[in-house]
Amino acid sequence: MKRKDPKKQRCWQRTIEEAARSEMSIREFCRRRHVKGSQFCWRQRQLKADGQERTVAPGGDEEQVLP
Repeated sequence: MKRKDPKKQRCWQRTIEEAARSEMSIREFCRRRHVKGSQFCWRQRQLKADGQERTVAPGGDEEQVLP
């Protein structure tokens, strides 16, 4: 089984957090960041499955871990 790279996971976590904070659609965010939408969605699902997905709390900059 392939080991997960913690550096890549942190990088993708930050990218997904930035997308959540932005007012852009995922499609637009990915286009501007030169990221494939399918890759973004796959990484987001992987982080969620690992229990690491975070989002911006409504009305603030605080982050919360999604169940």
